[in-house]
Parts: sequence; C-alpha cells; structure tokens
Amino acid sequence: MLCRCICLILFSMLAWNPSCLNAKAIPNVIHKSVLGNAGAADLQQALPAPKQGMCKHMSDTGGCKDEDAGAAQNRFVNHVRYKNSEEKQDQTKELIKDISEFSFSLFSSVNEPSNNILFSPYSIYSCLSMVYAGTRGETASEMQTALSLNVNQKKLPGASAKLANMLKSKETEAGGSYEMHLANGLWLDMDTFVLSDFRHIAENEYHAAVQSLDFSKTDLAINTINDWISGQTYGKISKILQEGDVDGSTRVLLTNAVYFKGSWQKPFDPKATKTSPFFSSPEASTDVKMMENTSHFSYFENDSMQMLSLPFKGKTAENSQLACLILLPKSTQMTDLEKALTVSNIEESISQLKSQNVHVQLPKINLKMRMELNPALQALGIKLAFTKDGDFSGIDGMRDLFLSKVIHDTFFSLDEAGVTAAAATAASINATAVLEKNPPIEFIANHPFIFLIADLNYKTVLFMGKFQRP
Repeated sequence: MLCRCICLILFSMLAWNPSCLNAKAIPNVIHKSVLGNAGAADLQQALPAPKQGMCKHMSDTGGCKDEDAGAAQNRFVNHVRYKNSEEKQDQTKELIKDISEFSFSLFSSVNEPSNNILFSPYSIYSCLSMVYAGTRGETASEMQTALSLNVNQKKLPGASAKLANMLKSKETEAGGSYEMHLANGLWLDMDTFVLSDFRHIAENEYHAAVQSLDFSKTDLAINTINDWISGQTYGKISKILQEGDVDGSTRVLLTNAVYFKGSWQKPFDPKATKTSPFFSSPEASTDVKMMENTSHFSYFENDSMQMLSLPFKGKTAENSQLACLILLPKSTQMTDLEKALTVSNIEESISQLKSQNVHVQLPKINLKMRMELNPALQALGIKLAFTKDGDFSGIDGMRDLFLSKVIHDTFFSLDEAGVTAAAATAASINATAVLEKNPPIEFIANHPFIFLIADLNYKTVLFMGKFQRP
C-alpha cells in the first residue's frame, strides 16, 4: 500500500494600514529555552532565591557542603524537564482525540454521495495547527472550535512534535517495517517579516524547512514549491500548485507532506486476483481487479456493517500497530454507515475486533484527489481567517494577513504487495486455518466502502477515504 498527501495553505496580504499594527506583538528576538515556557517560568522564580537554598547543608564559611549551586541548579532543570515531558505526553493523548473528532467532522463536510473521497486528516491538521499558532483573538477561537481543539495553543506545537515522533516506524535490526515520512515547509515572501516566536515554533516544533521566495515571480515560486513537494512525496504529487494559486499578494505559504508505504503482514497472492464486478449502485457495476485472501484477520460486525483490519508489517516508535480498516456496509447504501461514522462508534468497533478466519475479496485501489478545502473549513466554522478581519498577528505582528487558500492533494494505492518473509509465515498459519470446521466469514467488498489508515492503539487517523466508484 502506498499513500502520499500534501496540505498547502496560502496567506495573502491586505493593503497596508497603520491600524494593522498590533502593539502587543512587538517582535521578540529572545529564543525560548529548552525548558519550554512553563519550565522557564519555574526556573525564573526559583533562581532569585539565595544560593544557600540550593545546598542541602552549608558549612560555617557559607560554602556548599554536599554540592555546589550549579549541581543543584542542574537537578532543578532536570526535574522541570521531567515534569514537562509528563505534561507533553498528556497533551499528546488529548491531541489524538482532537484529531479523531476533526477527521469525522471533515469527512461529513467534504462527503458527496456519489463520489470517491480521499484525504489525510493528520496532514491537514498538522498544517492547520501551524496556522493556529499564529492566530489571535476571535480568529483563534474559531479555529479552536473547528479543529475540536482541547489542547492549549501554547502547548499544541510540543504535543504535535511528540505525536509525529510516536508515528515513526520502530527501527529493528530485521528491517522490513513501513515507511512514514513527514515534512513541513514554511515559505516566506522576500519582504515579509516573521516574528521570531513563530519562526521558532515552525522550525523547532514542526521541523519546518523555512525558505524565502519572490512570489511576484509567480512561475518560479510555483515551480520551486512544486519541486520540493515532489521530492517529499517521491514524485507522486508533483504539481499541487497551479497557475493562479500564487500571485504578488501571497506573503506566507505553509506546506505539509505525508508519505506512507506499508506492506501487509498477510499479503494477497497476485495469482488469485481476478476480474469481478464492483457495484457502485444496485443498478450500475464496473469490472475491477479483485484481490483475494483467506486467513485469520481481526474482524468485527454488527447489524449494519462489517469491519476488517489489515495490519501492516512493523510497529510504531511507541510499539503500536498501524492497520488499514475497511468498513463495509451490509447493503449497497452508504447512508446509514456515514451517519454512524463518529469517534465513539469507531473506537467501540475497534475495541471489539477479534481474530477470525475470513475470506476477503477487496478491489485494488488507485486514487488521486486534489481538493480546495476553503468551503469545507468555512462550513466547520473557520470564517474570519478567510477575510480581512482575520487576526494572524502571531505570525508577523500585524493585522495584514488573511487565509487565501487551503489546498490538499492525496495519492493512495492499495494492492497485493507484501514482504516475502511475512508471506511465508502467513502461509503456515493459513494452512492451519483450513482445518477449522466452520467455513470462513465472507467479506466481499464488491460495493462502496469506507477505509482508514489508523494507529489501532491511539486511534490516530492518518488517511481516510470512501471508495464509491472505480
């Protein structure tokens, strides 16, 4: 399976007006310490105390008996770092819940009954959270609500960085894990000043590559950004920016790229793939390449749908499991399943997955989709950001920026691919499964279904889509 996506956000500039200046946003050139804001505050309060207080015991001459002040200060710093680490872990767990809520809200907002859907909630969220770091006032409040954010604005960058590390594949000597590559970019017009705080967040928390461009040279700017995106997605998304997306008023452009390539733990045998009909509706069918496999898979069903989990080889850095979840309605109508697509329902279904002997028929998928997300985000409540009343003074200290476009491009390919060693292991398991008395459960995906690429432990949704028609 191969997935690649890009989320791209463009800011344009209003005609300059002195009233745009935010007096409270004077450029701050002091870089935050590695302790973070909370840790730095604690240290500032603690250090003015007399040096004697840093020692367990004092000698008669006033010197430190057990340790010097520097050692005590180091102990304090380490303690604060530990506290910040625990707090960041809690914030990350909250962020995962927020992303899940946003995933299904955005699905409802972009869903069209008769069309395919494909997007990466994680990519879009990552890009928008960078934007959110620069918002203030009512603009920030609207984004917080639309993104279902319960994480504090100042804590969000750290939690996002922690989550990105959690999703990376676990390095093993045997290798053969999935590939997960995340990349952020911050593109600035040559004459645009960005506050040091915002640049610090972009570079150090989101690990964004920061580059200056002359957006008045439209063709050159478009080609430069498209080339960078093409490199980050291994050539699968080569032209997200098109003529008219960038012009002389563009001041800031944010990009996020996610590349994922995973091999099934139990791959499909290409020799078993055959041509079969796929029913987009009860009356209309199209021939597709239908893959086939019978093995033990994690499976759940209720009155309205079947859920199948196809795990990828490898583990995350947190020793969790990434899998492709297929949600197949028991009728050809998707309406009931789409209405039931909530965080609580999906989490409940995942918790009830059990190993079952399943006969799977699943079509090969090759989708590419480019969406301008402005209407969907506005429907979720992000309105001021797209107007002259938007407040992005956390980016440049002025009230002169507004959100012009949010563009999302995704490539998704699902096929039989697997790893030889995993196939050999699976074959021995399959041979045992044949001896079962009960026939395998039938999972025949010959009509529209919903699919997710998700972390099964933390329920983070990386990719999401609906396969409505070939």
